Amino acid sequence: MHTPIAKRALSVREAAEASSLSKSQIHNLIRDGRLRAGRIGKRVIISSQALDDLLDNAIDARSA
Repeated sequence: MHTPIAKRALSVREAAEASSLSKSQIHNLIRDGRLRAGRIGKRVIISSQALDDLLDNAIDARSA
């Protein structure tokens, strides 16, 4: 039986959809250094872990 591989990298559009943020907000977070991202060719990629970390930190900050 084949086990699906969890998605490890997201496009800006996928990160926006997964986080309920806009694409421009994702770009701003990357520009400001709050969201780690990289490039492969012309494509911007965001690790799913980096997005999880950003969201966890935002939730923790609101709870404090």
